[in-house]
Amino acid sequence: MADDATPLATLEKLDEAVLAEVVREGELLVASQFQSSFAADQRALTLAGIALTVATALLGLLIAERLPTTIIAEAPLRLIALLVALALIGGAMAAVHAALPARFFFPGNEPRNWLPEHWSESQRRRYDLPTARIEQAEALQHVIDANRAIAARQALWIRRSVLWCFGALISGLLATVALYLFSLR
Repeated sequence: MADDATPLATLEKLDEAVLAEVVREGELLVASQFQSSFAADQRALTLAGIALTVATALLGLLIAERLPTTIIAEAPLRLIALLVALALIGGAMAAVHAALPARFFFPGNEPRNWLPEHWSESQRRRYDLPTARIEQAEALQHVIDANRAIAARQALWIRRSVLWCFGALISGLLATVALYLFSLR
């Protein structure tokens, strides 16, 4: 594999069949990136839904004053439940942020992009199939790079959401267990 700094103009040295394979593989990668992004959106929104469901249940218990307080003191337990609910809402917001629409590039090409005025300056001399494939490879590389940047941002927000939500649940659980153990004294 070539590094990211390699100019694609050197593709003109390749045979036409190899150029066709370069374009085919680029198109496959763009399609795979799209599928991966769609799946990440689904994961993010599922996580947001679960976090909001648990947060709503905790807030409902707080409002209805139905927390089990026979063993554990009520005020600290209410505070723990409130903080966990707020943290889960924050995690859900991060998950929704990850799933917000972005300018993701889809597989395929618009026919108007094949008009000669859309070809790059270096390639305007020839309008044959090998040159068209080089042009398409350059366009695909741009799309792949842009999609990769979008996916990295999306992954960062999903990771933050997962850590935030599970951190809230684990912290709430540990605080409740510590409060329980303290009440046994």
